[in-house]
Amino acid sequence: MTTFNWLGRTALAATAALSMTGCMKDKCTRMVTYTQEVPVFKAYSEIRHDIAAASPRAIETAGKIYLYNQYVLINDVNKGVHIFEVSSNATTTPLAFIPITGNKDIAVRNGVLFADNYTDLLAIDLSNINQPSLISRKQDAFPAMWIDDTQGAMVGYEQKTVTEEMDCQQASGWGPQFEGGVVNTIGNTAGGGSSNGDGRGSGSGTGGSMARFTVLGSHLYTVDNSNLRVFDIADASNIGSLADVNIGWGIETIFPANGHLFIGSTTGMFIYEVSNPAAPTQLSRFDHAESCDPVFVSGNFAYVTLRSGTPCQGANNELNVLDITDLSNPVLLNTYPMHNPHGLSVNNEMLYLCEGDGGLKVFDVTNKMNIEQNLLSLYSGFNAFDVIVSPSQPIILVIGDDGLRIYNNSNPRALTLVATIPVP
Repeated sequence: MTTFNWLGRTALAATAALSMTGCMKDKCTRMVTYTQEVPVFKAYSEIRHDIAAASPRAIETAGKIYLYNQYVLINDVNKGVHIFEVSSNATTTPLAFIPITGNKDIAVRNGVLFADNYTDLLAIDLSNINQPSLISRKQDAFPAMWIDDTQGAMVGYEQKTVTEEMDCQQASGWGPQFEGGVVNTIGNTAGGGSSNGDGRGSGSGTGGSMARFTVLGSHLYTVDNSNLRVFDIADASNIGSLADVNIGWGIETIFPANGHLFIGSTTGMFIYEVSNPAAPTQLSRFDHAESCDPVFVSGNFAYVTLRSGTPCQGANNELNVLDITDLSNPVLLNTYPMHNPHGLSVNNEMLYLCEGDGGLKVFDVTNKMNIEQNLLSLYSGFNAFDVIVSPSQPIILVIGDDGLRIYNNSNPRALTLVATIPVP
């Protein structure tokens, strides 16, 4: 039987070859241009470079923001962290830049900055804010996408445009090429971690709703596309790994409130109980349509935005308001259509909502069933990605593609722009 199949296939191949030979004189080719996703590798010597403060510089790609005392920390995606001082009249002064390759996420506890450096987790002393210094490095805190013995760790993909000559028949079905999948490293979407005095941790800072790092007590919690990781950061010089919990897929953000973790994903919101910090346990979940999903919690209510866009796949653009009085059973109260909602924050029953290229909206959310009728103000003409309300000053921070805007929110109906940190 084996011999028969082999002979049959050989005869078929021979016939096909003869047919192709007869058509060679009519061969048709054309030039085709397509995009290819090419893996990017970095040697560990490139990843584990010395960490030392540098002079202030222009922001290239604005990422996450973090408010620490009178300082604003801005992540420059894959480049490092900019530090600015905000005075009482909201003017800003650049102080330093910390070069950290592969950095996307930040959180602060007791004057120590925790930041990702591709696969590693760094602890950086901020006691001298003008000269931050490395305390420790936890190597391989986050798994590499792939490790090559000669090239090092795979850290992502870059797009490569290829133009080549192809047979007309082959080219007719040609399309974008992908070598592997999407980037699946820690912190590849979105805001800094949160830890302040309003129930969101025991540190001395405030992060945004797009966070992938957050602090509760003496523990740092991080999420990537599918996992929740727990680190013991009581001793910043000796960071310990405590847990690695698989949640599912499409995990995007993490927000601490009421002693629990609220985790946003493309398919729903998860609530995790952390009475035992080393063993987070899923308490409940709320499912929604597939869309990007940051979460903000204020009191007994959770505010969840869903937005469309290429990374998000879904077509929903809306705000969901949930009653979480019973954390084991979150209940949807109402859904409100929006333009393209991103990060958000709630303070004193005022909702500050980033609408992407639609700017910033301010709502009075005292009546959770009638929010759309209580739009107080709209600020457009710029991109708004995430927002932080200062717990100690009447200011809010709004980050977007073109930089940071600082508003005085003494009157939520009429915010006053008091300072900007532009992205050239």
